[in-house]
Amino acid sequence: MRGGGGDSDNSQGVTIDKTKTTLIAGETLTLTATLNFTPTATATLTWSIEGGNNNIASINGDILHALTVGTVEISATTIALDGSTRTGTQRFRVTPVPPATITTAFNPPVATGTPNEVTISWAAVAGANSYKLYQSAGNLSGFENGDPR
Repeated sequence: MRGGGGDSDNSQGVTIDKTKTTLIAGETLTLTATLNFTPTATATLTWSIEGGNNNIASINGDILHALTVGTVEISATTIALDGSTRTGTQRFRVTPVPPATITTAFNPPVATGTPNEVTISWAAVAGANSYKLYQSAGNLSGFENGDPR
């Protein structure tokens, strides 16, 4: 018999730690549980994902890997010394990776040179993968619809 609901289920004697129930896609979490029955001896927990939501998260040993946005229910199952199966469940939510925040101040480019030759330099922007430079034969006095006019 499986535990129910969205929180850990104490009725079967296995409580999954819910200190952290929201993860960011790409994050990992070491799963832990408390056995609330006696005798526990050296019970071994088996972790599983309920409902076939292996696209949202995966489990390797006791490590939960958050893969993509969604909600996943994790079960911890053990067999007590009396032969009974004890299970607890816990829902975990996976959220998207937050957008990067640029925290450095913008330093405008500096252009120097002579007619027919120009050098443009600027301070690197943390996290930037590339830069776009626009060229105009005339006076570049503004932008229209994101493009130089």
